[in-house]
Amino acid sequence: MSQVIVPPALTDICRVTSVKVLGITFTNHLSVSEHLGDVIRKCAQSLYAVKILRSYSMNDEVIRLVYKQVVLSKVMPGGGLHLLLTSNA
Repeated sequence: MSQVIVPPALTDICRVTSVKVLGITFTNHLSVSEHLGDVIRKCAQSLYAVKILRSYSMNDEVIRLVYKQVVLSKVMPGGGLHLLLTSNA
């Protein structure tokens, strides 16, 4: 396997190990594992919030709407915009 030779760092530009492009985090190894971990963490937090709403006997329709907007919007392309535009989503 050939060894990659990294050029010297430029003085005005710092090297980073990850970059976010169009909302997706890529690492310097072209991996999206950091992004997936972040999405899973955010969804877990949102699901906990939905669980708290349910414990306060909130209406099921409202809980479903909250779920669609805060959880599904994190895992679906387009940020869940299509959920707002379709009536039976």
